Amino acid sequence: TDACEANMHLQVLNDLAMLFQNPGELNAATELFREQLVTATDNGNQLLRVYALLELGDIARRNGDYVNGERNLKLAETIAYAEDNPMWQLFAHEYLAELYRDSDRIEEALRHDNALAVAKAAVDAQQAATRIAELELRRMSAEHEYEMSLLKKEQEIREIAAANNKTFRIAVLLGATLMLICLVKLYQLWQKQAIANSALRASNMRLDQVASTDALTGLGNRHGLSEHLAMLEKKRIDYALILMDIDHFKQINDNYGHDHGDVVLREFAARIKSRLRQSDYAVRWGGEEFLLILPSTSTEDANDVARQLHDIVRATPIAVDGTNHYVTATFGIAAYSD
Repeated sequence: TDACEANMHLQVLNDLAMLFQNPGELNAATELFREQLVTATDNGNQLLRVYALLELGDIARRNGDYVNGERNLKLAETIAYAEDNPMWQLFAHEYLAELYRDSDRIEEALRHDNALAVAKAAVDAQQAATRIAELELRRMSAEHEYEMSLLKKEQEIREIAAANNKTFRIAVLLGATLMLICLVKLYQLWQKQAIANSALRASNMRLDQVASTDALTGLGNRHGLSEHLAMLEKKRIDYALILMDIDHFKQINDNYGHDHGDVVLREFAARIKSRLRQSDYAVRWGGEEFLLILPSTSTEDANDVARQLHDIVRATPIAVDGTNHYVTATFGIAAYSD
């Protein structure tokens, strides 16, 4: 149909534009994304319209055109909230945070970082709700099977009783059998309900964990940091902190793409975690910034840890698709006491 052909055309435009964008052919990618935006707007395809706005905004940011970049990304954000789509909201906040950080509008970048964390939690909550609904459906199915089994056994008992003139002995025997079957089925249903309840509790615990965890690196996020600091304050535990910022990280994203940048961030986080004690807490503070909380640690000891991390990070390059990225970072140290 014409609608199917239009959607196929839009998908081809999107795929071609991404093929040009990944190796850095931004002019060709821009023209294709603009055609995609016009076509998707005419056809009412909000998905590919939002994707086009996001990528046009990101390309403009990479070219230093922050005005047009912000206009496209803000429009994508508006559509995402109008459509009540948490995933689109997540992408819009992530791209806007990068644009404001590049253009030194730090307060607005932090605001979108916080909104990004909320959007991630909404996506995770939506997925958790789907899992809970599936468990509920399985529970209802088990109850239905149980009821049908009872009806079938009851029918069998009636047929046997009729064939044997419903003698007292057979009635007593079959009655006892039915009671035993009911007890067994009730026990099985109780077991299934217990399993479903356990799965629901595990899902809720996982949701709490996801809300406190950075999805890319597996480290804590700002929400998790707030809870961790509140715990230390409640227990009156002094601590030192190390703030780490990867040097010239923007050049990796701009020259090699976000796939390379994501791998570098994950490997950087892994190298940090390799030096942690069990009591330490690591956080992705925002973008390429990381924070490490060291309980009961002096400034001097924190300085030693920072030097070790400095050496671990720069010891070997991070290889991505045949490219070696020689990564260094800048460290700051402070100590807190009651």
